[in-house]
Amino acid sequence: MLDALYKSGILYAISDTGQVFKRVPKLIVTMSNPYNVGSTSVTLNGYAQTGGTSVSSKGIEVTLAADTGFSSATKYASTSYSYPGSTSASISATATSLLQNTDYIARAYAENEIGMSYSDTISFTTDKVRGITLLPESIIEESNINGMQIVMNLDSDTFADTSINPANLTLNNFPTGTTVDSVDYIDSRKATIVLAFDYDNNIENGINDANISIAGSEVTSNQQWDSNDITIYDEYETPRALVNGLGGTKGFGEHTMGTQDDFFETVDLTSVFPDGVEFGSGVYTQVDVNINGALHFGNIGDASHRALHQLGLKKQPALLLRLSGQILVCIDQPKASQMSMTAMETL
Repeated sequence: MLDALYKSGILYAISDTGQVFKRVPKLIVTMSNPYNVGSTSVTLNGYAQTGGTSVSSKGIEVTLAADTGFSSATKYASTSYSYPGSTSASISATATSLLQNTDYIARAYAENEIGMSYSDTISFTTDKVRGITLLPESIIEESNINGMQIVMNLDSDTFADTSINPANLTLNNFPTGTTVDSVDYIDSRKATIVLAFDYDNNIENGINDANISIAGSEVTSNQQWDSNDITIYDEYETPRALVNGLGGTKGFGEHTMGTQDDFFETVDLTSVFPDGVEFGSGVYTQVDVNINGALHFGNIGDASHRALHQLGLKKQPALLLRLSGQILVCIDQPKASQMSMTAMETL
């Protein structure tokens, strides 16, 4: 006959002869996705189901992706506290001294009386040390890429001399037909890159990961550096800067509409356009602005009535309505269900 006792996660059994048997549960270890992945470090977290047993060691193992057996792994002991008697134990460690832009694998481990248990393997890639920061003079798009000036700043290196060979700069992921026309030295860490573009090529789609590399021969460290990514827009997706400074609390108009649903007001245009404004087949001296985002020209029901609907004011802070080359009405929505507006002269 056996008497059983369960204590601190361990099942004890005592025979009639006084012999003691015990059953210690195997640890179940899991691991979360990497956190704060940098160029030389990463934070890794895991979790062990202990059943209340004592955990003698826990942590993270990290090794190069090719070392699938973890034979050359580095162990990083967990920095998280384990509460006595708890049925679980958190695992957390920061792996350091990693190689930049390198593939790694990792697993969590925890050990109790019966041995070591491991989680499934996860993988991650460390970031690449860029070393260069690019600052274009303006938004880059197809119409202005030829002649575009980009300031290149070395983050922690210096140029080898004052003459920088354009051939030692590589354009990565730039549109076909883009080249470096010239590089003008400014100081030991700064230069201006001037681009050239062959307009026999078209930018069909925007690019958000264009960057520039500089050869090691151009810098003091003799190490190749890469830049941050910049965006190049095609002609139809370029974001446009909003015109403001026109008065009002938001700078887009001096008058604020009421907040009632379906509210509208009439804007007299004759103070700016004495003869009215041509829109479609009619000439209008006033426009009704609706709080829901519609502009009405003429009386509803008349043959000359024209309307613009669903201007999307909730998705943008302001809208400029341009008619026949003239900016007619500027609308701002500083908060939900509120707009300000003004009639303006041609800018």
